Amino acid sequence: MTMRCRASSIVVTIALLVVLLDSAIAISDKLRIAYQWKQIDYEWPSNDIKRLFPDYKQEDNLPLGLEVAGDRLFITVPRWRQGVAASLNYIKLNGTNNSPPLIPYPSWEAHQYGAAGVPEIVSTFRVRADRCNRLWVLDTGLTDILGSPEQQAPPALIVYDLMTDRVLRKYVIPSDQRTTDSLFANIAVEDYSCEDSYGYLGDLGGPGLVVYSWSLRKSWLVKHHSFHPDPMGGEFKVSGISFQWNDGLFGMALAPTGDGYSTMYYHPLSSGMEFSVSTRLLRDAQRASAAEMLRSFHVFVLETSHEFQTLGSRGPNGQSSVSFLDPKTGVLFYALTNLNTVACWRPQNKFSIQQQGYVYQDNITMVFPNDLKIDRNGNLWILSDRLPIFMYSQLDLRDYNFRILMGSTEQLIMGTVCDSTYTTTTIYNHRDDMDHMNHMDHMDHINRIDHNDHAMSLTPRIGNFASFMKIDIATVLFRIKDKIRIKLKENVDRSRKGEWIREKKKNMDLENFFRGRLADDVPSMMIEISSAKSSYAYLRTWRMQYAWSSTCCICICGTSYLNLLIDSLTILAVENNFIRRLVSSADNTVQMMILLKIKYYSIIQNYLFHIVNIYYSIKFYNTTHIHTIYLFKHTLLERGRLEATICLLIAAAIGIVASLRIIALQFRSTLKFPSVQFYQFYSILVVLTIIIIEILTYYFCMCKIIALNTLFYLDKTFVFIYLGEVKKIFNMPKTSTVPGLVYLPARDIPTKTAMGFINARKKVDGAEGLWRIENKLYDLENFVKSHPGGSEWLRITKGTDITELFEAHHITDKAEQLLPKFYVREAATPRSVPLTFLPNGFYRTFKRRAVEALKKVNFHKSSTTTNLITDSLVTATFALSLMAAFFHSYAILLLASLFLTWTANAAHNYFHMRDNFRMYYFDLSMLSSKNFRITHAMSHHMYPNTIWDYELYVVEPFVQWMPRKDKTYLMGMIGKIISPIVWMLMYIAEGIKRYYLVYTEYGVFEFRDFMPFLLPISMSLVAPKILIALKLWLIMLLISSTLFGLIGFNAAHHHPDIFHDGDIYRNDMDWGLLELDAVRDRVDIDKSLFLIVTHYGSHTLHHLLPTVDHHYLPLCVPAFLKTCEEFNVSSDKWTQWKLLKGQFNQIMRTEVKKNHR
Repeated sequence: MTMRCRASSIVVTIALLVVLLDSAIAISDKLRIAYQWKQIDYEWPSNDIKRLFPDYKQEDNLPLGLEVAGDRLFITVPRWRQGVAASLNYIKLNGTNNSPPLIPYPSWEAHQYGAAGVPEIVSTFRVRADRCNRLWVLDTGLTDILGSPEQQAPPALIVYDLMTDRVLRKYVIPSDQRTTDSLFANIAVEDYSCEDSYGYLGDLGGPGLVVYSWSLRKSWLVKHHSFHPDPMGGEFKVSGISFQWNDGLFGMALAPTGDGYSTMYYHPLSSGMEFSVSTRLLRDAQRASAAEMLRSFHVFVLETSHEFQTLGSRGPNGQSSVSFLDPKTGVLFYALTNLNTVACWRPQNKFSIQQQGYVYQDNITMVFPNDLKIDRNGNLWILSDRLPIFMYSQLDLRDYNFRILMGSTEQLIMGTVCDSTYTTTTIYNHRDDMDHMNHMDHMDHINRIDHNDHAMSLTPRIGNFASFMKIDIATVLFRIKDKIRIKLKENVDRSRKGEWIREKKKNMDLENFFRGRLADDVPSMMIEISSAKSSYAYLRTWRMQYAWSSTCCICICGTSYLNLLIDSLTILAVENNFIRRLVSSADNTVQMMILLKIKYYSIIQNYLFHIVNIYYSIKFYNTTHIHTIYLFKHTLLERGRLEATICLLIAAAIGIVASLRIIALQFRSTLKFPSVQFYQFYSILVVLTIIIIEILTYYFCMCKIIALNTLFYLDKTFVFIYLGEVKKIFNMPKTSTVPGLVYLPARDIPTKTAMGFINARKKVDGAEGLWRIENKLYDLENFVKSHPGGSEWLRITKGTDITELFEAHHITDKAEQLLPKFYVREAATPRSVPLTFLPNGFYRTFKRRAVEALKKVNFHKSSTTTNLITDSLVTATFALSLMAAFFHSYAILLLASLFLTWTANAAHNYFHMRDNFRMYYFDLSMLSSKNFRITHAMSHHMYPNTIWDYELYVVEPFVQWMPRKDKTYLMGMIGKIISPIVWMLMYIAEGIKRYYLVYTEYGVFEFRDFMPFLLPISMSLVAPKILIALKLWLIMLLISSTLFGLIGFNAAHHHPDIFHDGDIYRNDMDWGLLELDAVRDRVDIDKSLFLIVTHYGSHTLHHLLPTVDHHYLPLCVPAFLKTCEEFNVSSDKWTQWKLLKGQFNQIMRTEVKKNHR
């Protein structure tokens, strides 16, 4: 029996060994050795060249970074010691040598020390090649790193053109964005757009992250506590060598998010933790600068610290050097230096040990993996270099010390937890984890003040941090020139929140009554600010509630307790304010101050805000802390009339002092006046206003003192109701109910312009500076001048996705046949628009039938009939306007305004077509035919009634057609009332925008920009006075603008039974069906060609075939009806009156429904 057990044990043991051995072999077989070297040597062209590098020692050269670009593999060799020949090199991938010599890049001369001084490239750790054939080289400028380090040149970013190997740009990192300990060792590049790329430069010594914008040609520094090393994570052990490193930010990997931004996964080298942040935040230079502004003053200042997420730990010995995200598999690969391992993690999963897998591990070929990249074909390349042995011991020159291994990412993750076939129970939201995970549990050491670099933790900590450092912030801020003064009170402890409890002594006296101290002698500090954009900048105090702790006095003179607190003023945040006070639940001490955005208001706005704030604060104090009636009655019953009167007078005195101090502190929170005299005048004006308001208040309430409290609470309720409404109005939905439609940031820009729409498209479309159609990129630069529709269409749309425009504006397949000539490559990111153009879908089916219906007419040109109507309207407009000016007649002017409106409406037909002179008629109205090609043809026509529709979001938040459950009756009524005002001011507003864009964006004053002035100039020639002509012209613009808005906004799109973003979208994503769902035709308009031309008739067909003249659209009606019947889509028409009423009803609509034809 014993022998059987032993035999069974031996069999089981052997089986386990076989399984483990098989697993190890499987892991190690996933990568193959592509190149290996015992020592690094170079491809010397001649001995003469070699003699130019007299300090060259082969044993001093150790490779560190790699990058794959085309047929070249780039390898960096930092200047560890003086014997390094060239810091940046490459080898040819098509070579057969397993240990090829390195070829310096871009040339030997770029690395040569000569009479000119330092070489072009001094010493680089890592480089990155982007999709635009550029090589980003991060040069540290540091030499003899392991000997006597010397900063021979400032750190710089050098970008090369890989086609010509010439320098495109060299950017020296500014001195205020680096320290004496800076070492820029890694770089990540966001290259979705070639003209708007971003480089993220990791500084492990600062530590910090420098963000460089290619388009802006500038950089800014981002600081965060998670960039710092973990003192508990500095222990390394590689090949038996133990050492300590204290390196900060190191590994960085970018994961596209589909909206033109990325999620950056990053970690310090000396840490086992992984973090993430959106590049949307990192790209915001103003917020990043605000964060850095107060860093050196022991105050945390990042309004969006929650954007930095702690993902989790890599486990024991989990220090990682580099990481890279494979866009093909969506998996993050990273190197574990202590374990000689390459690991993986799929970002959809929680960052836990169980969800991380090893894809390769080898203690011979993978000793200290130091760089990792993934090429365009999905191959992982990794370099191991035995760096710790090189630094702390000696390399065996008989052995292979440096290796580059490669393998397919898909094969690497096969069978691991990172495999897409591996089952997980849920997709993990890392932001949700922040609700229950202490953002700093892994780094207690950072909860301190570092007196060397004055850096402080950037994240609030309630608990452990409270016992380490207590800061009570007095929140008194004001501005002197370019500095902000912050007054802090340190080491404040309280026995109870908001009050001190003292026992009453036997004999009541004033000394005991006023025991306490006004804490004016608190320390202060000055903080530099440089981002002020206005001479009149003020703290945003509109939504602050002032808690008057300094004289928080609940005086009950006749009882056994006296509750009294005299301390410094504090501010409790409601939301969206300048200061947030976080109070520890343990001892009620303030843990942190967060500096939010500075909001700039005009002097008038701030005057009103100060009045409201001061009045509100005084009433809050008086009604919550000095209960005058209760105080008087209670003391009268217990002590008599005399003491009751004394207590009443004392309470009144405290109220007056409190009011004066509130006013004084309100002025302290004011930023930057142009002069002392102006400040004094402003202060007196505010005080006088408050006094007048108080007199009026007490006059109306003097007989009923209790009404003061009631009045305050009514005021308070009204203020919060009003502010709640304002917040709801301005907080527009950030998502679309069209599945997959990416949010367009142009909607958030207050000054909504045509180029704002185009620039937003460039950010989210993934066109990379080219023209995108579906998932292919085309370079149409050489075709722009030959484009039959005119060059403007292509010039404007460069860098965007033109799929919908291409389909809708090319009815035949001729243009599609030309596309292969201009093909460049596949797009890197998915489309931001989910709409489809399937061959058998609604739109393609209808378009084939429409082409057949139009074959007998030249639909590429406008019809003679339409031309005659439009030319007649223009002629009548000029004739009537001249007559109105000559006779000074408002009746004729009204008629001229109507014809100007009809002219603009008719001219709209022409800017949909190829370039022609009649489209310039539209410019007579002050509206721009160029801008309307963008906002109307490219935005509204392509994406009607969605969040991408400029004509929908341009009037937000005042007029809201999208249904929202939180839309209140008040919001709807505001929209109804303000609509005619919006119509009336449309010409003026869009006219201002057109010349603003001419100056800021286009840079060219075209003939069309002169067109709006033809009418006033001609009118001034016949008017009695020029001023009369100008007055009549302005009145005509206002009347015509009102009519234009009345016709345009009530034409076809807005009714409770028409689809708007917010409604439930249909399952079929065909683009043509979106057009149908968002449009309704009018039976009374479509009967007449004149009404069709002047009132946007045949609207559905016009949306489907925008380039076809209105006169030819009736030819397509049979094809349209047949296609609608085939796809079971309604083609019913409504009346104009129904749509007019429905437009106003739509503004009020809150319910969401299926609005499908």
